[in-house]
Amino acid sequence: VYLVSSGNAALSMAAYAQRAKIECTCVVPKDTSEMKRALMGIYGARIVVGGKDYEECYDFAERENMPGWNVTPSHNP
Repeated sequence: VYLVSSGNAALSMAAYAQRAKIECTCVVPKDTSEMKRALMGIYGARIVVGGKDYEECYDFAERENMPGWNVTPSHNP
């Protein structure tokens, strides 16, 4: 699975993905704190910086054809 998020959704998905033994990629904005990135990493998520903000990250994820299902909670262009 993959999702665009820098907060609770990414942390939750990383934790559930680890428990289900599936790969998880979190596409995060560049200003996502090191603490949040570290927490995602603790759960085994692959962390990819996709741009400066949410929109750039979402576009990056679509353009890069990320593996798995997009489970991003919402997208409001």
